[in-house]
Amino acid sequence: MHQDDAKMLSDTDRVIRALATVPRKSLRIIELTRELVGPDGQVDFNKASEKAPEITLAVAEAEGYVQGTARAIAALQKIPARKL
Repeated sequence: MHQDDAKMLSDTDRVIRALATVPRKSLRIIELTRELVGPDGQVDFNKASEKAPEITLAVAEAEGYVQGTARAIAALQKIPARKL
């Protein structure tokens, strides 16, 4: 095995280990959607207006998750692919 191949394998192992430690994320925006959409598929705007502060926080949480995911993807894309 070439030294660069061994380094790539260790990079891959590190990425796999790091990803395995990421906790499962349940975004509040999903839970709120379930609460605010009725059986007919329509949003209950009265409930939504009552939960406006909670919705704002849930949107901020989701946006933060998206940004973190984008950073993780960018970092993974910087790792050169191995030749098979």
